[in-house]
Amino acid sequence: MSNDNTEPLTIDLTDNPISRVQSRVVPARAVRPTATVEPHLAQARRTCAALVASSTHPPLKLKTDFDLVGIGRVRTNSLENFALHEQQEPRDGSFSLTFDYCGREQLVHVCASEAVYRALRRKLYDHELTVKSVSSATASKLIIEPRVPATVSFSADRTRELARITLRNVVMLGTTTYELPLECLDRNLIDALVELITSQGRSFYALTIAASQRRKGA
Repeated sequence: MSNDNTEPLTIDLTDNPISRVQSRVVPARAVRPTATVEPHLAQARRTCAALVASSTHPPLKLKTDFDLVGIGRVRTNSLENFALHEQQEPRDGSFSLTFDYCGREQLVHVCASEAVYRALRRKLYDHELTVKSVSSATASKLIIEPRVPATVSFSADRTRELARITLRNVVMLGTTTYELPLECLDRNLIDALVELITSQGRSFYALTIAASQRRKGA
């Protein structure tokens, strides 16, 4: 009979393994930095969120023509697909509002040459338009879908006490950024911007000009 050299299993009831824990793994989502939302951006977001909620059913009706130099006009008659997008950095409440100008009829353009075709197609892509192209030995054709994606971005520079509003493809093709004193991003300006989007009201431009002059005079 052989000797059993294994040690017997013993349990020390006074030993509490929980007290020996040196560290614990914490999910990444639990250690996010505390966000300090800029109040002016929070107000703008609430207004834009209300626009998103109210514009779903039915879609907003608005006739808008977008001029494409050398091609023609993209004609739209409604505003659809409104959505809000939070900016990850900086975590101050910066966000974007996106939507689409939508129409019914495609715009078809036959290009005079291959060089013109390539130049126009690149310009259309830069505006984020949806384009189909048909090429043959004798002609190149561009078929432009009646949908123009638009974006309004809001951000703040607390160091300089500035607010930035960037419009892309709103009312017209292209991108424009407005910098104004942060305090000017108030209810009147936000409501004027919503009016610009939904009915092409012009008071937004007057308010931004006044805000810019106020900034220069500061």
